[in-house]
Amino acid sequence: MRSTSVVLALLLAGPLLAQKPATPPVSPPEESHLTAFLELGGANSMFFGDLKRIHSGYGVDVAAVLSPQYPLLLAFGVNYTRHSTDSTTEKLGLTQTYIEPRFMLKRSGRLIPIVAARLAFARWHQTITLIDDTGVNVTGEAVATGPSLGASATLLYKSSPHVRTYLTVTGQSSHFGDLDLDGARVSGSAETGITALVRAGISIDFSLEPAPFRAHPGR
Repeated sequence: MRSTSVVLALLLAGPLLAQKPATPPVSPPEESHLTAFLELGGANSMFFGDLKRIHSGYGVDVAAVLSPQYPLLLAFGVNYTRHSTDSTTEKLGLTQTYIEPRFMLKRSGRLIPIVAARLAFARWHQTITLIDDTGVNVTGEAVATGPSLGASATLLYKSSPHVRTYLTVTGQSSHFGDLDLDGARVSGSAETGITALVRAGISIDFSLEPAPFRAHPGR
């Protein structure tokens, strides 16, 4: 009787023992939680080549960053800087509206390196004073626009769960078309040169539950 009970117990336990232990669900990588970020910082623009008559200038950098799929990122932003020039005493204002596809590299501790391509539309404007044929000073608004194409390298540092700091260096080729002076086109005034841009600031995470440390689409 006892042996019969043992046999029945083994027969009943056999299927249970043969079953594989349940595999715990795999959590998605923390990078998949990335959503949207706002970047706020300062900017320093420098000019070379045909544009070197425009001196280095300082201003602001603002951008919205989205993470469609890790490790790819997409930034939409604007830089504004003010510059002195060799030709006039009036300041020149430079606005660059840009889009940057970004790629996060392997992080090291709290640092995340990021590389990016950059496409920008630049517009500079300056109030200038000219002397007409009668010797009278005439003030006008000079405007030039054109595209810029370049690349950026960034170091991102985690300061807190919701805030990162960034430092970005950008090099780009910039072309400005013929000058527009109070609505009149100045033929032959187009310029092409190299511009460099240094940006630094903070990147704010707007997700509700930031991971303890995740790769971040800021700069």
